[in-house]
Amino acid sequence: MRFTFVLLVIFFFQNCFSQTDQAKLIFIDNTELDGFATIKNNKILFRLSLNDIADEWDENMVKRIIFYGYNTVFIYAYLQINNHSKPRLFEVVTEGNVTLYSDFTRNKNGWNNLQDNSRSPMRTFTFFDPNVDMPDIYLKRDFEEFPVDLNYNFKKQAMDYFSDCEVLVEKIKVGKLRKNQIDEIVNYYNDFCVE
Repeated sequence: MRFTFVLLVIFFFQNCFSQTDQAKLIFIDNTELDGFATIKNNKILFRLSLNDIADEWDENMVKRIIFYGYNTVFIYAYLQINNHSKPRLFEVVTEGNVTLYSDFTRNKNGWNNLQDNSRSPMRTFTFFDPNVDMPDIYLKRDFEEFPVDLNYNFKKQAMDYFSDCEVLVEKIKVGKLRKNQIDEIVNYYNDFCVE
C-alpha cells in the first residue's frame, strides 16, 4: 500500500512539473511541426511526442508557436521591440493589418511576465481584467520594422497610430475607447478602417 502511494505521488508531481500542451512550431521558412511544447525563459521546449525528450528552440529557427487546447488557440511569436534588443516571445492577441502583442500572459492570479517563468498558456480569460495591472502592449503593421509601444501616454500614441481612421481617433479622444479596450480598438481598426 505504501509503495503504491509513493508511486502515485511521484507520478502526480512528474505530470505537474513536466506539463506540455499540444502545439505547432512554425519555423522561419514557414515549415510546420506538430507536437507538444511549453515556454521557459523565452525558449520553446518542444517534442514530437510526450515520450520524447524536449528540444530547445529560439528565435534563430522559430517564427512562432501555436498552442491548442480546451477549445482555444494561443499564438506566441518572436518580436524585436527595438534595434537594441533581442527578439522575445510575445502573445499574439489580435492579428490583422495591425497586430496586437502582449508581453504578459494571464493565469488565475493575474498577469505573469512571459519571460520570467515556465509557461503553459492554457487559460480561459477575456483579454483585459480591470482588477489586475495592464500588460505591456505593442502594435505592429507588417511593413513596420519595430512595434509601437503603447504603454506610456496611451491616448496620444493611439490617436497618432490610428490617425488614418478618423472615427476611431474620435472614439479614443472622447474616451469611448480606452487602453483597457485595446483589443477592441485593434479589431475595430482591422474590420472598419483598412481597405
